[in-house]
This record gives sequence, C-alpha cells and structure tokens, in this order.
Amino acid sequence: MNTAGQVIYQDVRNYAPGKVVIPTSVDKLAAGIYTVILKVNQFVFTENLLFNSLNGLP
Repeated sequence: MNTAGQVIYQDVRNYAPGKVVIPTSVDKLAAGIYTVILKVNQFVFTENLLFNSLNGLP
C-alpha cells in the first residue's frame, strides 16, 4: 500500500508452518514510502518500507 492508500500488490497463499520467503519484484515501484501488511491467521504484521528508486544507475 502506498501513502495514498492504494493497494500496489496483493496475494493470497497458503503455506506450511515454518520459515517462508516471498520474493516480490519492486523494479516498477516509484521511489517512496510503502506499507507492507502481512496477515497470518488472526495476526496482522505491519512494516513501513522506504524505497529509493535505482532507475538509470548501472
């Protein structure tokens, strides 16, 4: 979710218990602040993500 409240990416999946890594492409995101919301059963985890675009850099 961006600072305007727009959902940028949403996915629903079921995983077995244990460590889970979910790779997500960010190459098309504009620089800015995004909020990552992860819902696991009855728990909700929220984290702010500051993304600096690297477009044009080698």
